[in-house]
Amino acid sequence: MKKIVHALLVLIIALLMVSCATEGEDPTGLRGVWKATDEDQSYKFIFTSDGHFAYECYYEGDLEEAEFGTFECDESFIRTFEYDHAYSWDGNKLVLDFFGTDLVFTRSSKSAKNNTSQSKLRGVWEGDYGVQAFTANGTLLDQTYYPQLSEYTADAKYLYADGEAYEYLILNNTYYVRDSLGVHVFDRLTSEGKDQTSKDILVNYSPWDLVDLGEGLNHYIYTFTSGGKYTMEYYYEGDSERTKTSGTYKFSGHVIELSDDGELAYAIIDNKPFMFTI
Repeated sequence: MKKIVHALLVLIIALLMVSCATEGEDPTGLRGVWKATDEDQSYKFIFTSDGHFAYECYYEGDLEEAEFGTFECDESFIRTFEYDHAYSWDGNKLVLDFFGTDLVFTRSSKSAKNNTSQSKLRGVWEGDYGVQAFTANGTLLDQTYYPQLSEYTADAKYLYADGEAYEYLILNNTYYVRDSLGVHVFDRLTSEGKDQTSKDILVNYSPWDLVDLGEGLNHYIYTFTSGGKYTMEYYYEGDSERTKTSGTYKFSGHVIELSDDGELAYAIIDNKPFMFTI
């Protein structure tokens, strides 16, 4: 039932601003960041004066679901498909009536800027399922459950990477992106997107401990030498047994080619290290 309420709540808020935004510079005063709590759940909405919104729902502090898009309203009702939902607001409080239940939101900030653009993607972002980095020269390091190293471009609505188009939105310093698993939320860590990748850092900062994001307990520890050799030690947390392999490597761009035919993505972006199997 709560999932249904959450979905309906997204639709309600999603329709709240388009009509209002066309009347001038946020005439209703609803622009900003709004938050509410209900027992173990918390809710966050960001509304912009250009008719965009983002929604986040957390259960006991963990992201449960998120959504973003555009929306519209009239003076008395928020209209979503065949339903009419009454709403009211008074200064810094917004009350939504959805099927007889009132949820009270308070405004935590009046800042709600739509920053959606390729230039604003630059930098490092940390989210609910990993870290992503976008360099100023068009490289994407996606260190999440499905890691990828690719080139990217973006327009005012879509991020294009690895032959796919992903709908995205940047509001204030939060980045929302939609993929086959749903909507993911990232907070900005850096904003420059400077590529500092080098062989010297690869060697001098060895060993590199790679953790399997899918399992969370498998460790692959790589050590690289300036002479083109590497060793890798594997262990599973809680297990005393360790295995070691070794070989040679070649490094070019952001790819480390291992003599066992394996490949690693490697980069330093805004002083943040990235390394994962590709």
